[in-house]
Amino acid sequence: YPCPHIAIDNGTGPNAGNIYAVWTANGITSKLGRGLDIYYSRSNDNGATWAPAVVLNNNSDETPTSQFYPSISVSPQGFVAVTWYDRRSDTRERNTEYFMTYSFDGGKTFISDFAVSEAPSDFTTVGNRNGGFGIGEYTQVLTTRGYAIPVWADGRTGNGDLNILAAIVPLSPEGGITGVEHAAAVTAGMKISGIELQGEGVLVVRCSVDHAIQPRLQIVNLLGQTVASGDGGVLEPGTHQ
Repeated sequence: YPCPHIAIDNGTGPNAGNIYAVWTANGITSKLGRGLDIYYSRSNDNGATWAPAVVLNNNSDETPTSQFYPSISVSPQGFVAVTWYDRRSDTRERNTEYFMTYSFDGGKTFISDFAVSEAPSDFTTVGNRNGGFGIGEYTQVLTTRGYAIPVWADGRTGNGDLNILAAIVPLSPEGGITGVEHAAAVTAGMKISGIELQGEGVLVVRCSVDHAIQPRLQIVNLLGQTVASGDGGVLEPGTHQ
């Protein structure tokens, strides 16, 4: 499953209008025998022509392992961030980490890739729990002017349960490569069981919490603007809406 993603530089910098594509493959015209890789290409003429595809993950060819389900985003100043699941640390093709790389020069070159997840996940435990479906390709990397924010499904608990994790990665060519600033579970302590509209302007969120929290709900439009917000008060352990 190639899972292609495309991103466009909508900024005003020197690479404005560039189109970037990433996908999963085991070769271009034939199988290379090194497992699945993250392929990448770019176009600077509105998609009329594309640069020769290259592999972004830089693990060794001597131990074939899989890298898959990429995501790509371009920051307002034109930095290109790419993330994916990566199994280079386990030749059994079980333990999976979440990796990232980024480019400061319009996608011409990328820094050496690195893990943003702090622990691996054995996704065979997830497949055993959900009838073999596994994890799905539900990942995303977002970019702001100063950060990349990778978001992924994480099963490090080892019991088949998945949590949504996000990391904060500084993007600063002046400051060099600083690595992951912060990573945490988005769903820690809370599980969303349902979201639905009930009538005009009424949004209902159903959730359960395992410890007392003070949630805040924000509705954000596609421009990143908060259009509505509200405090949920203190929620004691249990189910709520």
